[in-house]
Amino acid sequence: GVELCSELRGNSEIRFTRILLSGEFESASLRAKAFSAGADGILLKPFVMEEVMALVDSKVRRCKEENQFLYGPSANTLQFGKFKIHFSDIKVTISEAPVEMGSVEFKILSLLVRNHGQLVEREKLNRFVWGDNIPSERALDPHINSLRKKLSGSDVDLKTVYGIGYSFITSPQPHS
Repeated sequence: GVELCSELRGNSEIRFTRILLSGEFESASLRAKAFSAGADGILLKPFVMEEVMALVDSKVRRCKEENQFLYGPSANTLQFGKFKIHFSDIKVTISEAPVEMGSVEFKILSLLVRNHGQLVEREKLNRFVWGDNIPSERALDPHINSLRKKLSGSDVDLKTVYGIGYSFITSPQPHS
């Protein structure tokens, strides 16, 4: 299931589809791998249909709330120098060149961009990305590191406030 989830997230046509895994995920490390591979939720066996329906309803409700927040009419596209984020198309460009980005990275970046210049606490980012199923305390770290690499060469950066959170900032430009 974890491998399939990873493959689905790698498919650009369906990578933003919600994925719920079910099974006997006995260890925390296996559950963390599932979330790192892109799972939006895990339903542990044995389960009853009422539980399945409640989980699906919860995910659908959260998806609608996220879409309203992310893709609301106020700003479909934001640009900071060479960096541009297209919320409705779910894409990022730097100097008009597309930047490959996974769904977790896009969610993190979109929340940080919407709060440009303001500190966003780790807890808020975790809840926004994973809801109540936060894989681990350090789950954001590899995604933040990956985003920093992908944003290098642009006019923006992610600032860390150690132990508290992150902010999306406009980088100062060197003088010619």
